[in-house]
Amino acid sequence: MIDAGMVVVTDRAVVFVGHYGLRKWTCARLSWVAHGRPAPFTLMHTVDEKRLSGLLLPPAAAEFRFHGTLAFADAIGQRASGVAQLDHLIAAHQHARPSPPVMVTSNRTPLTAIVTTLSPRGRGSDSW
Repeated sequence: MIDAGMVVVTDRAVVFVGHYGLRKWTCARLSWVAHGRPAPFTLMHTVDEKRLSGLLLPPAAAEFRFHGTLAFADAIGQRASGVAQLDHLIAAHQHARPSPPVMVTSNRTPLTAIVTTLSPRGRGSDSW
């Protein structure tokens, strides 16, 4: 089922309130949590479910992922290692951050440029 609504993360549960009702993932019942890299989704599996379920998140998914991961780590008694893993990810992100662009001055710009003019169809040209 696909639904839209609001999600809240506490230290005990992830709660989703949507059009079709309430969905609750209790941290103590979670067996694992996985975050998608190319798309902002989070999958959660509890010990008493046979099927995976999860959330497709808005662009501001980073805060949800942080709090969700920390709550899960705390629930399984691995808060210290969860925090260490998050610290490692933050350090890797800081290290991989691109350098600021170089300011280009007029003496560094190219002296020549190629300009092309394209004619739309129907005005004496067979192609764009």
